[in-house]
Amino acid sequence: QLTSGARGTGKTHGLAEYIAQEEMGRHHGFWWSKDGKWLAFAEVDETHISRYRIVHQGKDEVGEGAQEDHGYPFAGTENARVRLGVVPVEGGAPVWMALEGDSYLARVAWLPDGSLSAQIENRAQTELDLVRFDPATGQRTVLLHETSDVWINLNNLFKPLAAGFIWASERTGFRHLYLYDWNGTLIRFLTQGEWMVDDVVGVDEEKEVVYFTATLDGPLSSHLYVIGFGGGEPHKLTTEPGLHAIVIDDACARFVDTCQSRD
Repeated sequence: QLTSGARGTGKTHGLAEYIAQEEMGRHHGFWWSKDGKWLAFAEVDETHISRYRIVHQGKDEVGEGAQEDHGYPFAGTENARVRLGVVPVEGGAPVWMALEGDSYLARVAWLPDGSLSAQIENRAQTELDLVRFDPATGQRTVLLHETSDVWINLNNLFKPLAAGFIWASERTGFRHLYLYDWNGTLIRFLTQGEWMVDDVVGVDEEKEVVYFTATLDGPLSSHLYVIGFGGGEPHKLTTEPGLHAIVIDDACARFVDTCQSRD
């Protein structure tokens, strides 16, 4: 057992809270380090959240057999209190990361050097910080700060590299890819234009290329493209019209393409 103190208290360890699952697409609450020596986990405290009863009408049962109670943070009330902790595989007291303020823990990922990253959103979901933590002390460094006048769409396109990271942003009105160093300095944009990157399906660091799907040929299409870390014009790898769903191998040598079209 690596964590303790949650059972029977109304708190949970290693589970995603309601808002993370329903609004942010984060369905789990623990993350193993690459070397398997550390475990990052979310502690969720919902003891102050009002209970909301869901009644399953049409069931044969009545009473407890036809209902369930959940903590439900109504609009304008306080959300679940979430902490991010790190424990060694040998066990011991967790080190708590400095999340700060009333915010959402949207994404968590271990980085190549053994540090921990998190994407943290404000409650209005108009600001997003990519933060790097020292797992030994919990101290944080903000790598970049995104803002929007309306809404920030979360994605899963953050790709840590040895010398930096690839970041996806809609700051221009279209989702595009950007290359940063680990100081949070923008090196260059990788893609640009009035079209959208759908997904990053592979990164070959040795060859310094990124494989991604995008709507460059029009909003009714999504093709596979490749582009170098130096930017430039993307090279299209799929030819049939339609929407291409790509799975690429770890060596970025082969891919499986599932295509659907109107024809």
